[in-house]
Amino acid sequence: MIIEYPCEKDIYFIHNHLLNNAETLRHRHPTEELETIFSEYCSNNHSPSSALEMYKIDLQSKHGDEYFKIIADSSKCPTRKWCYDLYYKIFKQQYEAPTGEEMVICMKKCIQQYNHMNKMECAMSKEDSGLLILAICSHLMKRVLIDLRASHEIMFMDSSGNMDKYNSSVFIISTLSCWSLACGNYCYIF
Repeated sequence: MIIEYPCEKDIYFIHNHLLNNAETLRHRHPTEELETIFSEYCSNNHSPSSALEMYKIDLQSKHGDEYFKIIADSSKCPTRKWCYDLYYKIFKQQYEAPTGEEMVICMKKCIQQYNHMNKMECAMSKEDSGLLILAICSHLMKRVLIDLRASHEIMFMDSSGNMDKYNSSVFIISTLSCWSLACGNYCYIF
């Protein structure tokens, strides 16, 4: 009780608006059960939009004629914005972009996996004077370099310049291939 303003309050829970209509129900918060369901959708490689659509299809098959009453309630069917917010919250926790030394370790691990998948050395990295150099030669590129001797005679290097906020440069080395020789023109591919 506030001493300066003495008073009594009687509260009667009589509302002058409807509590069970779509306009009111859309402001409810999604339940923890919904967060679990949508986390599973995200872990199964669904985008936020496709997760919401899959969930709505499940609701429609489960509730039939009551479906439109269910989707009006945000505690039972969330908004698209909520799905995107949850997706990015989960994605950021699991796949936050590494930086510095952590990025170098992650990149070396990816190179090992890539080489293991191709069953030959197709990628390599080297650190030189504080610079990190990464070379990738796809399985197809390597096959062309091994099997087509003409590919060793002419090579072309293209630099795109600074590509991102880390001031990285990308250099592409192109050469002749069977396809360009068969077409009769000497275009560079790769």
